[in-house]
Amino acid sequence: MHVHISLTDGSPDPVVKAFRKLSFDRLYLLAGIATEAPAVDLGRTLEPLGVSTVIRRISGTSFGEVCDAVHSVCETEGPHGCSFSLGISGGTPVSAAAMYSCAYLMGADVYDADILLPTPRVPELGEETRSVLERIGELEDTRGRAGIKDLSECTGRTKQSLNYQLNILRREGLVQDVTDPKDRRCRSIGLTDKGRMVAGWS
Repeated sequence: MHVHISLTDGSPDPVVKAFRKLSFDRLYLLAGIATEAPAVDLGRTLEPLGVSTVIRRISGTSFGEVCDAVHSVCETEGPHGCSFSLGISGGTPVSAAAMYSCAYLMGADVYDADILLPTPRVPELGEETRSVLERIGELEDTRGRAGIKDLSECTGRTKQSLNYQLNILRREGLVQDVTDPKDRRCRSIGLTDKGRMVAGWS
């Protein structure tokens, strides 16, 4: 089943064009208060074509709210083995940026009506590497830093095995080495902004 999540300004044209291109089975419309009634009408228009429509009310200027809405849809539909696409027509620049961020984390395609836009992809990480990334985030949150010794203890990995995983994460731009300004011999690992996004989405 294919799920399309789209911003809407009330105009049905971009979503109808996307449907003709993608033939999605379920449509989630992210609509503001002013566009909720046209979104309901659009859902009725697509119903005879076999598309079920769900409307989620959002504020078009809230980056976090758009990301939360998309994440919620993924949690609802993801376990059913759905594929996803995102539509940015009709959104504000902030909401479109939020959709791009979500697409990056989901591995989804982004469309402006029926035009596929280039979207970067999240690096493919093995289960062990992803686990190390998540532990770094947890240590940063609880202790303020992720030292190599602490990371080795909480993951149960040798320093050699840990360095292998860390090199993968460094290469992908997800972590960086951090030196303590008070003691330059103290080395720790920190998440980059990209790494925090990937770890937070897991």
